[in-house]
Amino acid sequence: MEARNSKKQKQEIGNESEGSLHPLANNHHAIIGNLRSLREGSHYTLKIESFSLFRNITIDNHESRAFEAGGYKWKLSLYPNGNKKRNVNDHISFYLAIAETESLPLGWEVNVDFKLYVFDHIRDKYSTIQDGEGSIRRFHRMKTEWGFDKFIPLETFNHASNGYLLEDCCVFGAEVFLMKSNGKGECVMTMKNPLSNTYTWKIDEVSKIDAEEVLSEAFVVGEHKWKLVIYPKGNGTAKNKSLSVFLELADWETLPPEWKVYAEYKMRIRDQFQIIGTNMQKKAKELTVQNWFCASSKSYGYPDFMALSDLNKASEGFLVNDAMIVEIDFAGADDVTHLRFPMVDLLYVLKSFYDPVLDLLITSENLICLMFTISDTEHFSQWNLPSTLVVDISGHEATAGKKKNNDQEEKSFREEILNLHVFHARTMRSLRDVPPAHYTLKLTSFSIFRDTKIGNYESGVFEAGGYKWKLCIYPNGNVKMNVKGHLSCYLAIADTETLPPGWEVNVSFKLFVFDQVRDKYLTIQDAEGGVGQFHRMKTECGFDQFLPLGTFNDASNGYLVDDCCVFGAEVFVIKYTGKGESASMVKNLARNIYTWRIDSFSATDQDKLISEEFVVGGHKWKLDIYPKGNSLSSKGKSVSLFLRLADCKNLPLHRKMYAEFKLRMRDQVRGNHIERKVGQWFCESSAESWGYADFMPLSELNDASKGFMVNGVAIVEAEITLISSFKDF
Repeated sequence: MEARNSKKQKQEIGNESEGSLHPLANNHHAIIGNLRSLREGSHYTLKIESFSLFRNITIDNHESRAFEAGGYKWKLSLYPNGNKKRNVNDHISFYLAIAETESLPLGWEVNVDFKLYVFDHIRDKYSTIQDGEGSIRRFHRMKTEWGFDKFIPLETFNHASNGYLLEDCCVFGAEVFLMKSNGKGECVMTMKNPLSNTYTWKIDEVSKIDAEEVLSEAFVVGEHKWKLVIYPKGNGTAKNKSLSVFLELADWETLPPEWKVYAEYKMRIRDQFQIIGTNMQKKAKELTVQNWFCASSKSYGYPDFMALSDLNKASEGFLVNDAMIVEIDFAGADDVTHLRFPMVDLLYVLKSFYDPVLDLLITSENLICLMFTISDTEHFSQWNLPSTLVVDISGHEATAGKKKNNDQEEKSFREEILNLHVFHARTMRSLRDVPPAHYTLKLTSFSIFRDTKIGNYESGVFEAGGYKWKLCIYPNGNVKMNVKGHLSCYLAIADTETLPPGWEVNVSFKLFVFDQVRDKYLTIQDAEGGVGQFHRMKTECGFDQFLPLGTFNDASNGYLVDDCCVFGAEVFVIKYTGKGESASMVKNLARNIYTWRIDSFSATDQDKLISEEFVVGGHKWKLDIYPKGNSLSSKGKSVSLFLRLADCKNLPLHRKMYAEFKLRMRDQVRGNHIERKVGQWFCESSAESWGYADFMPLSELNDASKGFMVNGVAIVEAEITLISSFKDF
């Protein structure tokens, strides 16, 4: 006998109103990072107690209640035995679904960076799972769910020593960050040997100057106005000892607060005897300076530029006829002026999430292979390599490393791995089309920038997650960390003086470099989930070995083209929302059988009979019976019987409750009852009832020898064997 919906004729078990299935998810490749130690990093947590009961229910998946992240509503969908619709049998399947889309505008589209995780109870850590292509996914009307068909192998999950399922309890969760490009960025241009790069200032009657400070006229170099400042009797600790000389950025008031101007220059006091051809062996007093100028630091120089005793010696030629010549020269061999202005057109239009991944990720299978213990477990064990090793590969170098010369024998699997260029065992790299959401830094004339004497460049300040940040680039590697042969790149928190004592900020961040040839962004993040912990003693996180200089400098790789490169950052502050749920299954319910004696059942002319309310498991229920059937196929042929959740309106909004129950028609003579089992979700949105339209044939019911109808009386029962229970967690 087939069980079906009372209105839908093709469902095995149905409800009286409507039944709907959830959309299917596509299959995705995943990269699993190492265990993550962050304790409070999720937007939503789903705790499941009595997991074995969930796994054994007749419904394939469990959906969490809706939660908010990034201004949208979401749900988690968990398949304890794998998504059978995707032919998954030996893995747990886990997805993120956008919810309440009916309130979104026509043509809506949402891009998110999301991570799903499962908690390791033993190690008190979260195993973070994200998409191997950068974890950016596009949700729209035709695609409301993304995730992982093979989230974790059932064998791995079920083994208690792994910590995921302990005492029949497990915890899943999600982080969902909305991708909205704010269009903010900067362009840094380098200018070598700018026009009008030398300024000479002759100061007459030096001995008669009474002022502490003397300023030159403003002069223009590199599109900025400058002034020379001297203290004839010295400044600060050099008072009455030395001549103090400084360079001042005169138009600093026109700069936004976060802007900076870098300059390399030489300041000198001219030896005037050289000018008139006397004492040609003498040389000017000259010092070379490199400095960043900004609104908060508008001048830079030397308080003790020259001892007053040397200045006043007539034989030295620095002071002749009571006149002194001060000069500044921006034209040295390594002199550079950095000019900065806002960038408005650098961000690129999003093409498609579904473009195939090119070149850089051509070795993605090898990357995943090195991270998992799927097909090469024995290789890892014999080489003493950890099963969670993340080998971070530049695709071009990896491809080159795997090429074999015709005159060489086939290399072994181990030799190929050892020939791949490993950047860092804690980084993951991927390509994507979407530009960085929070900040972009474009560097032009990069070769000049690379050759400056200052080892690093700090970007302007940008805001993300309510905090201020900077990018820090070391074009030749961070020598403080003994980095050679690599470009270093870091994210630094800024303006920390405004933060409260004991401040601490946890972020999930990614750094980028743009591939100008393939029009894609290489994404670099920490293999442990991309989480950085910033505090007073650690204001910077990033990558010492961001990219090999050989890879970066090769124009065919697309990172440095026409001496121009583009970097970027995404920074998502992780704030624990405290939102989550604990789900459990309750069996062995007290007084879980309701018996309904229906007198004059054989004589009734009503289409539908409804029982009184009865309480099981803290919920009110009713039985609905159709004496002559309620569907086209059962009308006049079968009795239809359903169980209704009478207090469904008391369920929380968008909450469903699962129940397993038995419906039976009692044999009042021999006890050979007809019984059907049902397992189904009851929803708060409508008064649903679940059961069977063709519960039993009328011919069998009316057969006096069967014992189901005695003196016109029928006895119907409902036995509720299991219900789900939810509470905030």
